[in-house]
Amino acid sequence: MNIDYKKLKLKHWFEDENGNIVDEDDPKACFYRHCFPLEFHEFLDEYCYHPQNPIVKFLCRKSRALDKWLSKGKDKTFKQILDCTTTYGSGSDCIVAMVNSGDFTLEQAIWVYANSCERCMNVLCYKYLDGKDGYAEFSDEWKKANTECEFCKGL
Repeated sequence: MNIDYKKLKLKHWFEDENGNIVDEDDPKACFYRHCFPLEFHEFLDEYCYHPQNPIVKFLCRKSRALDKWLSKGKDKTFKQILDCTTTYGSGSDCIVAMVNSGDFTLEQAIWVYANSCERCMNVLCYKYLDGKDGYAEFSDEWKKANTECEFCKGL
Protein backbone atom coordinates (compact mmCIF):
# COMPACT_ATOMS: atom_id res chain seq x y z
CA MET A 1 0.00 0.00 0.00
CA ASN A 2 1.43 3.35 -1.03
CA ILE A 3 -0.37 6.16 0.80
CA ASP A 4 0.49 9.66 -0.37
CA TYR A 5 -0.40 12.30 2.23
CA LYS A 6 0.55 15.33 0.11
CA LYS A 7 -3.01 15.70 -1.25
CA LEU A 8 -4.29 15.75 2.31
CA LYS A 9 -2.06 18.76 3.03
CA LEU A 10 -3.16 20.58 -0.14
CA LYS A 11 -6.87 20.85 0.81
CA HIS A 12 -7.74 22.10 -2.75
CA TRP A 13 -6.22 20.93 -6.02
CA PHE A 14 -6.92 20.31 -9.70
CA GLU A 15 -6.61 16.90 -11.38
CA ASP A 16 -6.59 15.55 -14.91
CA GLU A 17 -8.65 12.51 -15.96
CA ASN A 18 -6.01 10.13 -14.54
CA GLY A 19 -5.95 11.69 -11.06
CA ASN A 20 -2.64 13.52 -11.54
CA ILE A 21 -2.29 16.94 -9.90
CA VAL A 22 -2.18 19.71 -12.51
CA ASP A 23 -2.24 23.51 -12.47
CA GLU A 24 -5.53 25.35 -12.60
CA ASP A 25 -4.69 26.80 -16.01
CA ASP A 26 -3.66 23.44 -17.48
CA PRO A 27 -6.04 22.50 -20.35
CA LYS A 28 -6.06 18.89 -19.02
CA ALA A 29 -7.54 20.03 -15.68
CA CYS A 30 -11.04 18.59 -15.43
CA PHE A 31 -11.59 18.02 -11.69
CA TYR A 32 -11.39 20.44 -8.80
CA ARG A 33 -10.96 18.46 -5.58
CA HIS A 34 -11.53 19.49 -1.96
CA CYS A 35 -10.29 17.39 0.95
CA PHE A 36 -11.24 18.19 4.55
CA PRO A 37 -11.06 14.98 6.60
CA LEU A 38 -11.57 16.84 9.90
CA GLU A 39 -14.76 18.55 8.83
CA PHE A 40 -18.21 17.64 10.08
CA HIS A 41 -21.03 18.56 7.70
CA GLU A 42 -24.68 18.71 8.77
CA PHE A 43 -27.85 19.56 6.88
CA LEU A 44 -31.15 20.61 8.40
CA ASP A 45 -34.18 20.00 6.20
CA GLU A 46 -37.71 21.14 6.87
CA TYR A 47 -40.46 18.64 6.09
CA CYS A 48 -43.20 20.82 4.71
CA TYR A 49 -46.13 21.31 2.39
CA HIS A 50 -45.56 23.46 -0.70
CA PRO A 51 -48.86 24.83 -2.04
CA GLN A 52 -48.93 25.79 -5.71
CA ASN A 53 -51.42 28.65 -5.41
CA PRO A 54 -49.49 31.91 -4.68
CA ILE A 55 -52.23 33.27 -2.37
CA VAL A 56 -52.34 30.05 -0.33
CA LYS A 57 -48.53 30.03 -0.26
CA PHE A 58 -48.52 33.59 1.12
CA LEU A 59 -51.14 32.75 3.77
CA CYS A 60 -49.27 29.61 4.82
CA ARG A 61 -46.08 31.65 5.32
CA LYS A 62 -47.98 34.05 7.59
CA SER A 63 -49.75 31.42 9.70
CA ARG A 64 -48.10 28.18 10.84
CA ALA A 65 -51.49 26.94 12.11
CA LEU A 66 -53.08 27.44 8.68
CA ASP A 67 -50.14 25.71 7.02
CA LYS A 68 -50.49 22.70 9.36
CA TRP A 69 -54.25 22.53 8.77
CA LEU A 70 -53.98 22.78 4.96
CA SER A 71 -51.12 20.28 4.77
CA LYS A 72 -53.03 17.44 6.44
CA GLY A 73 -53.15 14.54 4.01
CA LYS A 74 -51.17 16.43 1.34
CA ASP A 75 -47.81 15.40 -0.09
CA LYS A 76 -44.91 16.95 1.79
CA THR A 77 -41.33 17.38 0.65
CA PHE A 78 -38.02 18.31 2.19
CA LYS A 79 -36.64 21.81 1.86
CA GLN A 80 -33.09 22.56 2.99
CA ILE A 81 -33.05 25.38 5.50
CA LEU A 82 -29.54 25.05 7.01
CA ASP A 83 -26.19 23.75 5.84
CA CYS A 84 -23.59 23.77 8.63
CA THR A 85 -19.91 22.85 8.70
CA THR A 86 -17.87 22.35 11.86
CA THR A 87 -14.20 21.41 12.13
CA TYR A 88 -12.63 19.45 14.94
CA GLY A 89 -8.99 19.62 13.87
CA SER A 90 -7.22 19.58 17.21
CA GLY A 91 -9.21 16.79 18.83
CA SER A 92 -7.93 13.64 17.16
CA ASP A 93 -6.16 12.38 20.33
CA CYS A 94 -9.29 12.91 22.40
CA ILE A 95 -11.55 11.31 19.77
CA VAL A 96 -9.32 8.22 19.57
CA ALA A 97 -9.33 7.98 23.39
CA MET A 98 -13.13 8.33 23.46
CA VAL A 99 -13.48 5.45 20.98
CA ASN A 100 -10.87 3.29 22.75
CA SER A 101 -12.71 3.74 26.06
CA GLY A 102 -15.68 1.87 24.60
CA ASP A 103 -18.07 4.71 25.50
CA PHE A 104 -18.50 5.84 21.88
CA THR A 105 -18.30 4.53 18.35
CA LEU A 106 -16.06 6.52 16.02
CA GLU A 107 -19.06 8.26 14.46
CA GLN A 108 -20.48 9.16 17.88
CA ALA A 109 -17.14 10.44 19.19
CA ILE A 110 -16.64 12.70 16.16
CA TRP A 111 -20.20 14.03 16.44
CA VAL A 112 -19.97 14.70 20.19
CA TYR A 113 -16.56 16.38 19.94
CA ALA A 114 -17.52 18.50 16.91
CA ASN A 115 -20.72 19.70 18.58
CA SER A 116 -19.17 20.48 21.97
CA CYS A 117 -18.51 24.00 23.15
CA GLU A 118 -15.08 25.03 24.48
CA ARG A 119 -15.71 23.93 28.05
CA CYS A 120 -17.25 20.59 27.04
CA MET A 121 -14.27 19.86 24.77
CA ASN A 122 -11.97 20.53 27.72
CA VAL A 123 -14.02 18.23 29.96
CA LEU A 124 -13.86 15.47 27.32
CA CYS A 125 -10.08 15.91 27.02
CA TYR A 126 -9.67 15.87 30.80
CA LYS A 127 -11.78 12.71 31.17
CA TYR A 128 -10.46 10.67 28.24
CA LEU A 129 -6.81 11.82 28.27
CA ASP A 130 -6.46 11.03 31.99
CA GLY A 131 -6.20 14.65 33.12
CA LYS A 132 -3.24 15.47 30.82
CA ASP A 133 -5.24 18.15 29.03
CA GLY A 134 -8.39 20.17 29.64
CA TYR A 135 -10.11 20.65 32.98
CA ALA A 136 -12.68 18.93 35.17
CA GLU A 137 -16.39 19.61 34.94
CA PHE A 138 -17.56 22.31 37.41
CA SER A 139 -13.95 23.37 38.13
CA ASP A 140 -12.99 27.08 38.30
CA GLU A 141 -11.78 27.00 34.68
CA TRP A 142 -15.06 25.38 33.62
CA LYS A 143 -17.04 28.21 35.24
CA LYS A 144 -14.83 30.91 33.66
CA ALA A 145 -15.20 29.51 30.13
CA ASN A 146 -18.70 31.02 29.83
CA THR A 147 -19.60 28.90 26.77
CA GLU A 148 -22.66 26.74 26.40
CA CYS A 149 -23.85 23.97 24.11
CA GLU A 150 -26.65 21.42 24.17
CA PHE A 151 -24.48 19.11 26.31
CA CYS A 152 -23.94 21.55 29.19
CA LYS A 153 -26.98 23.81 28.86
CA GLY A 154 -28.66 24.29 32.19
CA LEU A 155 -25.81 22.84 34.30
